[in-house]
Amino acid sequence: MEKIFEGCSIYCTGTFNSHNKSELKTIVENLGGTYAKGFNNTLSYLVVGNLKGSTKTEKALEKGIKVLQEDEFLVMIGEK
Repeated sequence: MEKIFEGCSIYCTGTFNSHNKSELKTIVENLGGTYAKGFNNTLSYLVVGNLKGSTKTEKALEKGIKVLQEDEFLVMIGEK
């Protein structure tokens, strides 16, 4: 399995249609990434599910963190 997230720190926020957060954590780690315990300024990616009133996406964009929607993440990991 290719380690596409090698050296990356990733956090997932919101609710997801495809996986629960525990499964997402396992996927990220199996692909070489570190699953962050919370949003922080050193993230490589913020993966966004269905959100209501969250400011995390806006903060990530302000800090230059790459924001992925659920579908984009699924394409990256080869599930779409």
